[in-house]
Amino acid sequence: NSNNQHSINNSAAPPVVPKLRLDWTNLPLVSDEAELISSFVHDRCDEWPSIVSIPFRNRFGLGSDLHVWTQAICNAASQHKRIRSIPPWLWLDETVCDGNLTEDDAMGCYFTNAKSSCSNKVVSSESSKARQGYHCDDIMNSSNMEEISKFRAGGIEFLFSSVSSHIVREAERLLPVVFPPHGVVPSNLITVQIRWGDKFIEMDRHRNRISIQSYVDAIETIIIARQRKRQRQIINEQINIFLATEDLRAISEFQNYTASK
Repeated sequence: NSNNQHSINNSAAPPVVPKLRLDWTNLPLVSDEAELISSFVHDRCDEWPSIVSIPFRNRFGLGSDLHVWTQAICNAASQHKRIRSIPPWLWLDETVCDGNLTEDDAMGCYFTNAKSSCSNKVVSSESSKARQGYHCDDIMNSSNMEEISKFRAGGIEFLFSSVSSHIVREAERLLPVVFPPHGVVPSNLITVQIRWGDKFIEMDRHRNRISIQSYVDAIETIIIARQRKRQRQIINEQINIFLATEDLRAISEFQNYTASK
C-alpha cells in the first residue's frame, strides 16, 4: 500500500563499507631483499626439496614472531632448505583459520606468500635450530646491522605483499572505528608509534625512554622535508597525527607537548 511504499522509499541506504587504498592481497615486490626471499620460498622447489618446520615460541608479540621468521628463512636458505611455521601459534585466530594446519604453514592463514608453492617437500628433523642465532653470513652479514635491517625489512615486505582476505576484511572493518564516522583517512597524515613500556631496555643502553620531544622533532623534520619537496611554504595547512602507543602516558605527554605547536 502507499504507507509501505513511503516507508521503502525513505529507508536508509546500507552503510558503505570503506575500502583500503591498495590491494594488499597482491602488491608488487620492490626491494631486492624481498625478491630474494620470494625465490627462497617459491622458486627453488627442485634445488631445495628439504623443508624445516619452525615452531613458534608463543611467549612474545606478533611482531617478534615475524622478526624471528625473517631470521629463520635466512638460516634455512643458507642450508639450502625451505621453512614452514607450525602450530600451535598464540596469534592464530581459530575462527577464521583452518584448525588442521599441521601439514601447512600456520602463517599462511594471514600471509599467503609465506606458504611455499612447491608441492615437493622432505620434512627435515631440524626445527628450532633454524630460528636461533645468525647462521647465514653467505646471505646476510651478521656483523653488519644495515644488512640485517635490510634483509628483515625485505622479509616483512614479502609477507605483507600478499595478506589474506581475512586481514583485509578486518582492516576495512576497523577503518570507521579508527577514523570515525565513515572510515575516511585524513589527508596530510603522519603516523607516530611511541613504543614505551619495556621497549626502552632494548633501545637505549642507559635504559632511558625516548622523549616526546624526539618524536615531535622527527615530525617537524618530515614536514619541513615535504615543504622543500613541494617547493612551497605550507603555513596554515593542518597536519594530522595518528598516534599508536601501548602507554597512556605517551598520549597525555604528546598532547601536552604539542598543544602550543
